[in-house]
Amino acid sequence: MEIFSLQKEHTEYISQVAEQFEKYYKSMEDKGLILKIVPNGGKIWMNSILLSLDKFQKIIIAVENERVAGFTRGYIHLAPPFVGKFMIGVWDGLYIESEFRGLGLSKQLYLELEQWFREKRVHSIEGQVLHEHFHSIQGCLNMGFSKELFQLRKVLYY
Repeated sequence: MEIFSLQKEHTEYISQVAEQFEKYYKSMEDKGLILKIVPNGGKIWMNSILLSLDKFQKIIIAVENERVAGFTRGYIHLAPPFVGKFMIGVWDGLYIESEFRGLGLSKQLYLELEQWFREKRVHSIEGQVLHEHFHSIQGCLNMGFSKELFQLRKVLYY
């Protein structure tokens, strides 16, 4: 198993990660997700990332025999001036194909992403986990994250 940063020239992996993103997103629907992914949402997501990949966004992938086993993504944004206007890393997703789960890939992918955040000298890393995704909440706590925010949503238009 190889773990490395996805690059724009890795065309053979880009489409696999886009497809996995759709699976990842759809897998959250039974864990409290309200906003659903649109058709071709994985491609739309990937195209929105490619322009700033490795600048402000990073996707780390695990590959075995030319097949992407999983990915994680993070990006950097600025905190508002009233708290100091420093860089914050945002951990924005992690997906492992079912046959590769239980091998420790989640932690390996995350640690690669965290290293990139450290190299970028971000102040801290934040992430969101669906309130009914208990396994992910526990995993984040085990990796040193603290509970901070409970996000609520009220849908007005369908």
